[in-house]
Amino acid sequence: MQKGDNKVNRGLQSRCDLLVNNNRIIRDSFKWESGLMSLACAGLFAGEGKTADPERLKMCVKIVKENTGSLSDFRGNAKLPLICKMALAKDPAQYLMNVKAAYGLVQLNKWFGSAYQVMAAIAICGHAGDDQIEEYAAKTKEIFSRMKEKHPWLTSDEDIPFAAMLAVSDLDTDSLISEMEKNYEILKQKFSDKNAVQTLSHVLAIDKKQPDEKCRKVIAVFDGLKERKHRFGTGFELASLGALNMLDQPADEIVDLIIDADEYLKGQMGFGDFTLGAKERRLFAAQMAADEYRTEENIGDHYVLLNGMMAYMICLEICMIIIMTSCISSATTNS
Repeated sequence: MQKGDNKVNRGLQSRCDLLVNNNRIIRDSFKWESGLMSLACAGLFAGEGKTADPERLKMCVKIVKENTGSLSDFRGNAKLPLICKMALAKDPAQYLMNVKAAYGLVQLNKWFGSAYQVMAAIAICGHAGDDQIEEYAAKTKEIFSRMKEKHPWLTSDEDIPFAAMLAVSDLDTDSLISEMEKNYEILKQKFSDKNAVQTLSHVLAIDKKQPDEKCRKVIAVFDGLKERKHRFGTGFELASLGALNMLDQPADEIVDLIIDADEYLKGQMGFGDFTLGAKERRLFAAQMAADEYRTEENIGDHYVLLNGMMAYMICLEICMIIIMTSCISSATTNS
């Protein structure tokens, strides 16, 4: 499907175009960065309905250099997401200070940090007020510890950002752990990648529906995409379907919108099967689908609108976290 095809509604097309444009700007500004990470960060700007400003991005790079050490985790694999989140903040310098404070509080080891802990700090600061950072950081560490108790062989540092996302929800830790386990037991019957299942079960724990209901819906969306020749990835990509699950929309409607976004993006430069890849593109198509449901259709229903906005923000954060995980894993494997 080519740009301007009438089969895609104008709102969805505009969101996709904004994603494509922001991706170009960010890639031009950070030529050394992973293409997938640049695209994930482009999604952050698209989610806010904004176009990235190269000059503001440069300013944020300067602030990071002036306030962190050359070997700091803030200049490692999480650097680009941090810079883009700073650029979106009203006060980039203050935002960096808040992330540094949260980072110090979520450190699981006194001597070593990690890019995942930076991402956890970013997740906390995206949802917490200044006076809640300490509380959510403590809850993050508690949830991560409980995750590791339940699944010691599956749980690793890459789960820390997901623990942070769970921590900022209004659910208590016992309820979250219970929900994760119920989801995991159901989903492992469908998907073979246990790491991906665990991550998906984490995301679904935020959804207040019953485990059977929300797991059935995720599976229905996955199967619906597969039946229509738009198979979704069964690895790190699965988690984004969990975020879409929070939307009060039937599974078949979600499938329709993901396919529309996928077909439209496929026709854009750099988004084809041989450049970006089908499963990666569908991850971003899922983001565009989430964005569609948080605006005009739901504006009259505050509860649904709130759910849609939360789902989209979580979808964006998941996308950044799982892409960063993929990039780090690839770098480690190839080194």
